[in-house]
Amino acid sequence: MKLLFTKHALERMDERGIAHSEVRDALHFPLKVNRQNDLYVAKRIRANGHLLIVVHLVQEGFVRVITVIDTSKVSKYL
Repeated sequence: MKLLFTKHALERMDERGIAHSEVRDALHFPLKVNRQNDLYVAKRIRANGHLLIVVHLVQEGFVRVITVIDTSKVSKYL
């Protein structure tokens, strides 16, 4: 699966210290996935115990990552 990142997603990843490999893992092995219209929201626990939330679009031949969120409020979003 080819991943394309929006500028916004790359900025958030840089700000929050989130590696491309963490985003890839969240998409390949999510703990939970929700769908909201055309957007998908994949959720996975990070090594630091926080929840990684990846908002993305599934399009022909690739996945476009819209934004990436890191939160300590795991129970609120699961």
